[in-house]
Amino acid sequence: MSDQPPVPRGVDPDILHRVVTVKAETHNLDGMEHEARVRQFTFISDEPEHMTGTDEAPAPLDYFTAAVGL
Repeated sequence: MSDQPPVPRGVDPDILHRVVTVKAETHNLDGMEHEARVRQFTFISDEPEHMTGTDEAPAPLDYFTAAVGL
């Protein structure tokens, strides 16, 4: 038995390396608040008040944490 996890359906197991390109457009809205566009999605980020933000949206680190499932 192999210790490797099963290969997801549709993924070629013979490809050892993949190049992934992610493009994002960002701009500052006000203070620490930013708008970002990735593909067809738009989202807002802000920092908490103790980091000079207004806490009007999740912080960038909050999005990262949610994305990687921590």
